Amino acid sequence: MWTCSYSVHSNNIPLTRRQHTARYNGRLLSLPPELVMDIREKIHAVSDLISIPRTAIELMSGGDSKTASQKLIHLVESDPVLTAKLLSTANSAFYGLRWEVASIQQAVLTLGVDEVNRIAMAYQLRQQIFTLDSHQKDYLAKVWKHSVVTAAVSRLIKQYIHYHSNGEEFTGGILHDFGKILLAHHFPKELDEIRSLVAGTSLTDVAAEQKILGIDHTEIGWVLASKWELPLSIAEIMRYHHSLDDVALDPVLVSIVRFADLLTEHWEFGVGERSVPVYLDDEPCWKILQKSYPDLAGMNAMDLEKPLFSIFESSREFVSMFL
Repeated sequence: MWTCSYSVHSNNIPLTRRQHTARYNGRLLSLPPELVMDIREKIHAVSDLISIPRTAIELMSGGDSKTASQKLIHLVESDPVLTAKLLSTANSAFYGLRWEVASIQQAVLTLGVDEVNRIAMAYQLRQQIFTLDSHQKDYLAKVWKHSVVTAAVSRLIKQYIHYHSNGEEFTGGILHDFGKILLAHHFPKELDEIRSLVAGTSLTDVAAEQKILGIDHTEIGWVLASKWELPLSIAEIMRYHHSLDDVALDPVLVSIVRFADLLTEHWEFGVGERSVPVYLDDEPCWKILQKSYPDLAGMNAMDLEKPLFSIFESSREFVSMFL
């Protein structure tokens, strides 16, 4: 049995050919027998090929911040390109600083170690993603751009509604569709079938993935999150951004990322989630945000989308730095 009951120590996913099911947060999911072993091997392969630095995970998990911050500064300063990118980002209009950040130490003091960690992690993930299958380069670039825009818009939503977080919305936005990266790299033929099915029917990408593969990108994301030992708050974004009723930890956080995800699709930064129109007012993420924030109760989704898009337009420099 392929078990993934979430644990930060869950490094192994045992599996046999006799029991073709996967357990996600206590629920069993059926998998086609011919794909079970292959999917398991591919998940392990991609999680080894694309790695998240141990220092980044320690910081996200609330480890010794002083030790981790020293490691982070050393990690960034040892890479001249990463140093230059991070300083450019810190000095962008997105942060609105009134003084120039001239060193990584100053960036940590000004933006905070967690924010510097998120920026550095995003750059490092980008470099690794673009070393994957060259035949899928265009699609990988599209997924990455969608992820970066989703992360940036998640941050704008957080600020607009005054939601308190430690930046999980940004990290979650970057990682929410990482299951698609695995599909592009290891199942390109099936991915083409999935994309054609979405384009030609009313099925969503999740439904098409289930139809073709018997598993979808959110389930793959959950296993990747477990293998990388990511915090549960991030893992739930990866797993439940399409099924908000199943969120146990923080439905508002997942709703923020999901609403940003939908906005990026609407703003033509999407990855072809569906070919039929999306009515934001009917989406569960919007209903959760309205219920949680009374100021939104009398609004429709478009009332929030308009100011967010205006702010986003002024922040495109920030997004472009990650592309």
